[in-house]
Amino acid sequence: MLRAARPADLDDLLTLERECFRTDRLTRLDFARLLLGRRTCLLVMSGRGGALGYALLRLPGTRGIARIESLAVARRARGRGLAHRLATRCVRLASRARATRVRLEVRPGNRAARRLYRTLGFATLQRLPRYYADGGPGLRLELRLDPSAHRKRAASG
Repeated sequence: MLRAARPADLDDLLTLERECFRTDRLTRLDFARLLLGRRTCLLVMSGRGGALGYALLRLPGTRGIARIESLAVARRARGRGLAHRLATRCVRLASRARATRVRLEVRPGNRAARRLYRTLGFATLQRLPRYYADGGPGLRLELRLDPSAHRKRAASG
C-alpha cells in the first residue's frame, strides 16, 4: 500500500536508508522533520513486515521546480515495480502542486534507477563531478511537466 509516511514509520525508514545508501543518508531527525514539513511529501510503500520503499518529494517553490530528493526500495522487494509506483506518484503530486519541472540526482552507475527515470521521461540536464559526499559523480535529471494540465485541472475542479 502506498501512503503518506507517519511517525510510526521512522524505524523502517532508517532501516531502508541504511540498506540502500552507503553515503548521504538521512537521519532519524531528518525524517522526523520531513514528516512535519509543509513543502515535503514523504511517501511509504508498506507491506508485510513493514516499509518496502519510500520516496521523498520536495514541492515546488517560486521557480516551479519540484525535487525527488530520495527514493529507496528494500532489496527483498526489488523487481516488483515499486520504484516505478513511487516515482510516478511523486510526479503526479508535483503536477498537482503546479510544478513545471521535476528534478533529481542519481549516480551514473545506478543503471536501474537511470532506466526507471528514462521510462518516465526524465532527461539528463547536467553532469555533477564530485557531487556525493564520498566524492562520486552525479547526474541531474529533469522531467518537464505540461503546464496545460494545471489549467485543465483548475477548470474542472
